[in-house]
Amino acid sequence: MLAGVELEVVTCAERPDLQEEAAAAFREHWPEFIFHDQLSKRYIGRVGEYFGEFSILLLQEGSVAAGGWGVPFCWDGTAARLPAGYRTALAASVETREAG
Repeated sequence: MLAGVELEVVTCAERPDLQEEAAAAFREHWPEFIFHDQLSKRYIGRVGEYFGEFSILLLQEGSVAAGGWGVPFCWDGTAARLPAGYRTALAASVETREAG
């Protein structure tokens, strides 16, 4: 509970029915460039399909109030091997999964 507000935590994998509501709720707050990046467009659909358990939504009275998205990726622990940003993390995550 947060300051008298009850929130329910669910994953996108558990509640795929909330995908459109979440997209509409967050579109106005995400930087516009994210919606036009070609690399992200190439991978984002598979991110949702493959990694829904890493994405969470906070529900207030059944409606989306907040969310967080994540993807797993292989990393050797060195700064030099970190992805350059969110788009390369998406690509690395999807490509690694598809490679088995």
